[in-house]
Amino acid sequence: MSQPSWSQELISASIDTCGELGPQVILEDFLQRWGGFTPEILARVLQEEQVPAFKTFALFAPGYLAPPEASSLLLPFLQSEKRHERWASAVSLGRLRNEQAFTLLQEMLLEGLSNSSVASDEDTDFDDDWYMARRFEIALLLGDGGNLAAVPVLRKAFATCWEIEIQPGNYSYDHARRWWHPLQNSLAYALGRLEAWGALSTLQLPSAHLRMALLYFIFGVLHPPMHEDQRWGAIFEQPRPFEKPYLYSDIYNSLISLDQIRQVLKERFNFSEEEQVDYLHYILQRDDQRQREHYEYGPPSPSVDMDQLFLD
Repeated sequence: MSQPSWSQELISASIDTCGELGPQVILEDFLQRWGGFTPEILARVLQEEQVPAFKTFALFAPGYLAPPEASSLLLPFLQSEKRHERWASAVSLGRLRNEQAFTLLQEMLLEGLSNSSVASDEDTDFDDDWYMARRFEIALLLGDGGNLAAVPVLRKAFATCWEIEIQPGNYSYDHARRWWHPLQNSLAYALGRLEAWGALSTLQLPSAHLRMALLYFIFGVLHPPMHEDQRWGAIFEQPRPFEKPYLYSDIYNSLISLDQIRQVLKERFNFSEEEQVDYLHYILQRDDQRQREHYEYGPPSPSVDMDQLFLD
């Protein structure tokens, strides 16, 4: 029997629910159990389903499929007693540009960021990693929304990430590489999308962290057209923004050219020609330095202000 051909919207909703295994774990079983993915079926699932993964999928799917009934299906779950249902419905409403989700998304970006114990006992199907992944999405939604009221929350989330990262005993190389640094990347990208030009200048970040934040901020300013899976994987989860051996042919250069980055550095941050080259050389050759600005490797390097990066 041939495998069904799933739409990208359904695949994305399943990945939001269960990670990369979502299409295998959710879609076929959901189809066999419920017979389809129409708004009427999703409404029934939300009222009758007891399996958390299926119900959560039914909360994510309307955000991607965007049927006319989507908001009415999702809004009641903003008041759910279950944290993961509140988060899934808010994220989906954010995708639909529903203004009722805007304030909640800002709150959720910070909720549990420095204290994962806020999760309830009944939330065992959705762990800290699931909520961290949702924060990636929330940051992007706030950046794409165009509302400058989100800037202080995005900045606070970035500052909180760094504060957590440098606490003795909290730092894990793998955890930082997998979550804290990609989250910082997405927050900087969101600030760039909002063109919050002064947002980085007041963050007390060490040199390598600030340089990487500036790069992803510029990515946000330029916001190249790309599918969400490209933006998620290629921009935020990779440990470095360019693969040196394929500098002129890989996905990064096809999305954002070095010349575009240099133009922003020159026009918005007053980098000289030499400073532009030095900055990009640092990013390309020393992408591992951010991993070393932690207590595990020794004291964090001194904080650097924007003047040291030749910024106004």
